[in-house]
Amino acid sequence: MIRAGGLLVLMLVLAGCQSRPATRPVPVDVRSNTSVPASPAMVDNDALASAEPLPSLRCRARADESLSLRRSVIEALMRDGDWYAALAQVDALPATQPAVALLRADILRELAPSQARRWYEAVLRQCNDVRAEHGLGLLAAREGRLTDAAGHLRRVVKAYPVEPRYRNDLGVLFLQLQQDDQAAFELRTAHELAKADPQPVFNLLLRALVMNNADEWRQLSLRWAPPDETRARLAEACANLMSVRLNGQRVRCPIDPRRA
Repeated sequence: MIRAGGLLVLMLVLAGCQSRPATRPVPVDVRSNTSVPASPAMVDNDALASAEPLPSLRCRARADESLSLRRSVIEALMRDGDWYAALAQVDALPATQPAVALLRADILRELAPSQARRWYEAVLRQCNDVRAEHGLGLLAAREGRLTDAAGHLRRVVKAYPVEPRYRNDLGVLFLQLQQDDQAAFELRTAHELAKADPQPVFNLLLRALVMNNADEWRQLSLRWAPPDETRARLAEACANLMSVRLNGQRVRCPIDPRRA
């Protein structure tokens, strides 16, 4: 059964959701395997962070146990949408470690996207750390540059083929690009790599809805038994995804998951 706590269409909240611009695909991610609250309003956050210098990264530095523990705290704050508290925790960590730089960039993606891009690009440029491609891909998708986003996400999936959140995010992007077979491959892979993660399950159900595949929807819904809250979110996500796929035209979901 799908739990109600993990209902966001992972990395990508579609047009019309969470106060994002209509018809634009919006990646939300962060700890892509969990439900993520809406980002705080971006009230000149880029200006607040604009003077932040970029350090020279110690690319071969290894994270110690204390950093791993602090990282768990930070990721919990991110899951709860406490972005400013998470950023404060990152400020207490060594800024020259690539893992810390990536955490900072993930947070800034919600608070100050242009600054997030600077940090991702620094990690990629200085350390050739392909994990930064994931964040750059999400930023590109948020800006509607879906082809660029696909390039970034393909590269990170190639480098980390067993990381389920990367596969899931690429699958959702393929849904927006109407590459439904490729989406199925990535989402099924993500699900089998992390069967406790509700995100690929949600997105596979969503794929059946937007494709108007009643047989697949019936099989998957019987298998995973989505509760009423999940069905309501699926209905909203389906309508938004249909709008993206139809260049902004507002239509109903081909299958109403609340009744089917």
